[in-house]
Amino acid sequence: MRFFRRGLTVGCVVAFLGGCLWSVGFAWLWLTGDEGALPPTWRMPDLPAGAEIVDDEDMACGSGGCTRLVKVRPPDGQSPEDLAGAMGVDRSQVLSPALFDPAEVYLAAEPDGSYLIVHLQYRGGLK
Repeated sequence: MRFFRRGLTVGCVVAFLGGCLWSVGFAWLWLTGDEGALPPTWRMPDLPAGAEIVDDEDMACGSGGCTRLVKVRPPDGQSPEDLAGAMGVDRSQVLSPALFDPAEVYLAAEPDGSYLIVHLQYRGGLK
């Protein structure tokens, strides 16, 4: 019985400290984010087998904030349009906030020659 209580106490302390750490990180992202903030690449849907990210460093900024542009090469024999469908980005969408990313992300894609350009932008900024 004492072992159970001790384990329960340790578990509660670890959960509390983890929650505090997450809250501090969340607050830091919320306070330091501005309209120049870019969503992380991991918010993009998974790539199908054979597709690869060619460039994820490009960005475009305008009056609505900044957008991360991710250039993806489709697998051999697949068009950029088919790749967009396979990734589920053939239509624009808004992704809900994630555990480690506290804002909605606008996601869209467009073909560019033989590549697919995926656009990731915080919807309404972080504030």
